[in-house]
Amino acid sequence: MKLTQDTLPNYFTIADITTSWHKTPTNTFDFTTRDSEHLLVTVGDSWTWGSDISKNNKNDTERIAGLYGNILSDMLSYDWLNLALCAQGNQWMANRVTELDNIVSQLHYKTITVIVVFTGAGRMFNTKQDQTFDYISYFKNNPNFDKFTENLNIWAVNQILKIDKHEHVNVYFSSNAVDPLGFNTKLLPWYQVLGLSDKVKCYTDITAINKLMQVPEFLQDSSVFKIWMMEQIDIATVRESIYNNATIFKNQHPLAPYHKIWADYLYKEIKWPK
Repeated sequence: MKLTQDTLPNYFTIADITTSWHKTPTNTFDFTTRDSEHLLVTVGDSWTWGSDISKNNKNDTERIAGLYGNILSDMLSYDWLNLALCAQGNQWMANRVTELDNIVSQLHYKTITVIVVFTGAGRMFNTKQDQTFDYISYFKNNPNFDKFTENLNIWAVNQILKIDKHEHVNVYFSSNAVDPLGFNTKLLPWYQVLGLSDKVKCYTDITAINKLMQVPEFLQDSSVFKIWMMEQIDIATVRESIYNNATIFKNQHPLAPYHKIWADYLYKEIKWPK
């Protein structure tokens, strides 16, 4: 089986009104063939999709040209599959890797390298993606909210790592503007590779916090949670100050030159199959 841009919706769940602002089913994924025996798969949210690389996000040619996945795969002469959707969370990424896992044995590639760039923990909370989870029972037995956000990531990581059963597949984890949580990695977060830093560790973001505000619905007593939430808002607000650098970011997304820096870093840090 060979992938093409047009066949991606046959294998991967594309955006629609239930998962995004797209009112009709829309394929936000990218595939480029270079007639290679090796495949690079990039998985993530708006940073990985390439928001604001092109003006008004309307020019796909310009977006793809400046996108780290395209740059990196071109450096490697690999085929490239980009599984990304703006505003999605880490569980969404895990679900896309599971869909990849379902077809790995049918693909012709000698090696498949998957790079997953996590975003803030909790973006999937109380959505269609976790509607069957019993949070009432969970919080009764696990009142530590720091551990809760870590567990959200661990569950996604464990799901992703099931693809490791294929000997020719390698998975690498990193994160965008947040710090790694729930996984071990030798890769720096993207924001640090761009030379940015602050004095706090930040594991979630305002987008996720807006979802996590619903946690009290599942608690008998929300007083401890409210204190924890105020701390998370303060930390996330400090972290968001990195976006004040308009040379690097537009609407909190890295511009094309900073995709190139990230691609160059990954090219050097990962041992790539030949």
